[in-house]
Amino acid sequence: MRLILSALIAATFLLSGACKNELDILDNYHSELVLYGILNPADTVHYIRVSKVFIGEGNALVAAQNQDSIGFSPGTMQVKIEQWKNGVLQNTYLLTEDRTIPRDSGVFVYPYQVLFRSRFTVTQDGSTYKVIATDLTKGTSANAETAIVQNVSVIEPFSNSTPINLWDTTTIRFKWKSGVFGKRYKYTIRFHYTEQFIYDTTETSEHFLDWEIGQVDAPSIAGNETMILYQERENFLRTLSQRIPQNNYVRRIAGKMDFIFLGAGEELATYLDVQVANSNSSASLQPYSNINGGLGLFSARTTNVFSGYWLDANTRYQMRISTITQGLNFVR
Repeated sequence: MRLILSALIAATFLLSGACKNELDILDNYHSELVLYGILNPADTVHYIRVSKVFIGEGNALVAAQNQDSIGFSPGTMQVKIEQWKNGVLQNTYLLTEDRTIPRDSGVFVYPYQVLFRSRFTVTQDGSTYKVIATDLTKGTSANAETAIVQNVSVIEPFSNSTPINLWDTTTIRFKWKSGVFGKRYKYTIRFHYTEQFIYDTTETSEHFLDWEIGQVDAPSIAGNETMILYQERENFLRTLSQRIPQNNYVRRIAGKMDFIFLGAGEELATYLDVQVANSNSSASLQPYSNINGGLGLFSARTTNVFSGYWLDANTRYQMRISTITQGLNFVR
């Protein structure tokens, strides 16, 4: 039985929780490098995962447990990232092997895996980044290039100096402008609160809860596109009641909120669409790849955080008295 093994990284860890390792059977011999990487200006350390497609005779499940079938021996793979701007090479970063992050259990051999990492700054100055992975034993290589997703700008709620109503039955609109090269946005509000032990008010702990507002695609990657999501204000109280456990030994104090935007590049958004389509269909679609000379994904995402937003007095009052949240012991 001929088999093909490709240890695919979960590129969706960047915008969703899905993860996929693929195992397929082909008629003809085929061998390619497989690499995945997502650059984010918010990260200080950047990782690339490189594996390979392997075809041979025998039991696919047995071969999948052999590190040599899907990986590379130490020192046999070179991975570098180049920064380009206006056609001029600005920097070259040589990545080093990292074996400290284990692979999750599954079809493929675990927990051992080799990632490649480097510490450098990803800039949003119009630079593009190119990854090049070279198999030093065979001389084969694969490469891909990505632009970096630019920052968004918030329109509504306009100012963090104006407290926000999140308690009544009306609808609130969240409005912003997309960044250049941004295709998909996931919008989350992070609500911070303090727990205070009732028998010793000096004993406190800080907590937060993420309220997912929604996800939306921009019409294009040109940037400055008007993006809008809607939510019922009262859904905030419902989220608190569902996600915060009741505890009669603590009082809770509402804190500030952060507006968090995760923006994905066009290639990453397309990859996620294909992953979802494959998981929801009995027919397997052709895997999406933007790797030259190989398979996988190299793209970008950007995290924007706008902090310092406050709940208005009416919302904090309703958190205390509403039948939805009164069991959570918010005192202010």
